[in-house]
Formats: sequence, structure tokens, C-alpha cells
Amino acid sequence: MSLTVRQRLLVFSGFCLIALSGLAWLSVSVVQDAQEATDRLVREQMSDVWLLTDLDRSHRQLKDLAHKIKAQLLLWNEISEQFEGTSAAIQAQWQSALENPRLQNWAKENMGAHQVVLDLLVALKEPIDQASYYSAGKVVDFQLHQALDPMLAEIDAQRSDTPVTVLDPKLWYLSGAGLQSTKLQVDEASSAITRR
Repeated sequence: MSLTVRQRLLVFSGFCLIALSGLAWLSVSVVQDAQEATDRLVREQMSDVWLLTDLDRSHRQLKDLAHKIKAQLLLWNEISEQFEGTSAAIQAQWQSALENPRLQNWAKENMGAHQVVLDLLVALKEPIDQASYYSAGKVVDFQLHQALDPMLAEIDAQRSDTPVTVLDPKLWYLSGAGLQSTKLQVDEASSAITRR
């Protein structure tokens, strides 16, 4: 059976369309796998580091606010607003650490250090409510560093113990968006998750 030129062109173009649709399906599936692997990596590994970083930042904001109060750099309405926000953030972040299965043991072990921070918040709230720079300065001088420094040290130690997988930057930033490089990115992200 001999095909005409027109029929041969139609058959060849049909094969090309089938191959092209197969490549499109393959690229879409690889991109979806990469997105799922990246989402898992961010959700599982980075959430612990972000929570610890937020907790560290809130404790440092409390320390900074206490020094500003002592130096009389803020007005009392600003102090009250910042103090309430920082206190709420510390308590919410600590609760999140207690609910996080990977940080739960660490949070329970450091409950004593957290209680000292809570005691500092109570001690600092009284002079803030009274609008007394002098009383706030006494709390800062005698309780601030003893309460916050051990907690900050524990947060730093836990953050450095939390494994963070460093991926190959050349693969992620310098490679093209082709099928091979996307497949390598998916493989690297998947292996990083399974190593954890």
C-alpha cells in the first residue's frame, strides 16, 4: 500500500502531535511533582526554623522594648501597644511550639525558662500600667537579662540543631526550565525530604 505525499505528511504530522502532547503531559506532571515536593519541604522542614526564628525575634523585641522604656524613648501609649503585641506573640508562638510534634519535646524541656520569661512579662506589666519609668527601669536592670538570655540561648541551640537541607544552587538558579533540570530539581527536593 503506497501512501501519497499528502497522506504521508498527515501521518507524520499526526505522530508529531502525539509526541508533542506526550511531552506536554510529561512536563506538566514533572512540574506538579516539583511543586508538591517543594511544598512538602517548606511545610515540614522550614516551618520549624521559621517558628524558632519568630520566637527569637519576639524575645529580642521584648528586650529592645524594655531598653527603650528604661531610656524613656517611647510614650506610654506606644509602650502599652508594643508590649501587648509582643506579649501576645511570645505566648502564641510558644503555644505553636508546644503543638508542633517536632518541637514539642524541646518546648516541654524549656518550660522553666519560658515561665521565667512569663514572670518577666508580669513584672514589666505592672510598671507599664502605672506609667512609671523608674519601676520599669528596676525590672530591666534586675530581671531582664536573667530571664531572656537563657531562653534566647536555648532557641539558638535548637535552631542550630534543626536540620536544614541545602540544595544545589547551580541546579536551582542557573539551570533552565527544561524537563531534565526540572526532573533533577524534583529528585533533589524528594531526596532532601526522605533524608529527614
